Amino acid sequence: MAFDGTVVSDTHVIANHVGPAPAGGWPSNASVTALANGNFVISYQAGTETNGAIYTAMLDSSGAVIFSQRQVNASSGALQDARTIPLNGGYMVIWEANGNIMSQKFDYAGNLVEFETRVNTAATSWMVPPVGTAPL
Repeated sequence: MAFDGTVVSDTHVIANHVGPAPAGGWPSNASVTALANGNFVISYQAGTETNGAIYTAMLDSSGAVIFSQRQVNASSGALQDARTIPLNGGYMVIWEANGNIMSQKFDYAGNLVEFETRVNTAATSWMVPPVGTAPL
């Protein structure tokens, strides 16, 4: 599917808050990934400097919401910079948590395939998730 910038659906609010910052923090650091079946996965973080969460939402190829605001991480802590990459028809969410790189794998419909896993073996300094892609 080629994208030329033509609007194909209405705007959808995935995460929203009006007013002072919520206790859970503002949604930020969004990452959008196209899947082989035409769906899109949006990952983002919401939280504070010491306690946060990683969320995903999924839209179909027409822009209709399949699910929104589904929490990915089981562990808590200072979470930052979630990334989503396509993987074997599904996707993997990767994020930094307390100096470690964590991941979870999902199928094309957003069903959990592999529970939260630490990716790095040893951290001698702060780790940041890589920016990359995988084949669809």
